[in-house]
Amino acid sequence: MAIEVLDLNGGEDANSTLRIYNAYVRGANNGQGAYEDILGQTFQKADVSLMADNIYANAYDAAESNVSTVHHPDGFDPKENGSYELNGETHYATGFNTVGDGAKLSFDIEGVNKDFVSEVNNGDTSTRTYTSKEKYETIEIFNNKFQVSGGNAYLADDVAISVNTASGTADTGYNRGMNINKIYANDAYVDTKDLNLSIRDGIINNYAEFRNGNRGGEGNYGGDYDYRWLAVVDNDFRRLIDSTVQLYTQKTGSFALDMGNLVILKTKSPIVNYNPYEVVNLFGNENSFVRLTYKDDKIQYNTTQPDFKDIDKATYKATKRVSMRFPTKDQNISADVPIYDISKTGALIDNSNNLKVGDHKKVKIIYEDMVIDVEVEVVRVADNGVAGVKFVNLNKSTANKILYMNLRRANSMKETYTSNL
Repeated sequence: MAIEVLDLNGGEDANSTLRIYNAYVRGANNGQGAYEDILGQTFQKADVSLMADNIYANAYDAAESNVSTVHHPDGFDPKENGSYELNGETHYATGFNTVGDGAKLSFDIEGVNKDFVSEVNNGDTSTRTYTSKEKYETIEIFNNKFQVSGGNAYLADDVAISVNTASGTADTGYNRGMNINKIYANDAYVDTKDLNLSIRDGIINNYAEFRNGNRGGEGNYGGDYDYRWLAVVDNDFRRLIDSTVQLYTQKTGSFALDMGNLVILKTKSPIVNYNPYEVVNLFGNENSFVRLTYKDDKIQYNTTQPDFKDIDKATYKATKRVSMRFPTKDQNISADVPIYDISKTGALIDNSNNLKVGDHKKVKIIYEDMVIDVEVEVVRVADNGVAGVKFVNLNKSTANKILYMNLRRANSMKETYTSNL
């Protein structure tokens, strides 16, 4: 299915708008004519091709956003124009829905293409303007390199689209999800209440949000949460958005992204800001275990090695190093003093013995198959009978094992929870 809204006579003010309230589509390709992308995933040829300056096919109950953009200065509100009247009754938009047997719905989403205008307008492309961005090979950052063919990508101004597996679908694949072969836009809001959302080729000039999973159901650890993950593309790298992962694509052009039911996301884009409790591109990736330990060790080296003596102490402002802390409840951990949380550099312990800041204490910790005999120094005392301590001279290998086991456990917890939904 292909829908193009070209606005041939718009001139410089061309502003074609495509609005779809409820669409029910069978994934007809069933993988036929599929090709493999750089993430090793298979994508079908597009079931749905949408082309316009503005494309709206979002659900009325999609998530709101309070991030200000050019097209949405007050943030994105899915309820705006999300309902319509028919025969005296109010109906609410649901966006795209898969029905019957078939594969995941696969999309091409882009702005008005000059070649299409030429084809339907007797070769004349001068009747309107176009928003385009040259495709080019991405700069290699952290070995993330995405080859894009030459030519222009024609960008839509504004895109909002929701894709869900309809209830009562004939096959067993209730969470069939959504594949986006390409999405080219200045701003975009894309969501699916299914678990799987994959993007092969995305070019976002300004800002975009991509959400997946369980709209209207329980969240990661229970409670009423709208979504599992939120991936943000924001080329204002100074702005930090509360999200699972924030991608910066201004210098690298196209990006790919895979969002599934596990804590692990996959992408071919440099990451500016990410939630340290999530895992991006597996434990060995630069944005996960290896990078966290390397960054922590680098700070430690810079402030403890002889090179540090060359820094002007009068103007140097120390950087507070904060390690990720993990609760010990329900973990296989015991010690000769109750421990409430732990990190690779310290812990929160019971202070029934009224330890004071600066006191030292020997602590024996049994953590899964590790026996840790460590000296701790009290760095903080609270009124509620607990004390924050730092590990003194704990060897690097043991410290990194503590971090790794907790990251692994966080991933396992979310995998177990989502598999029971």
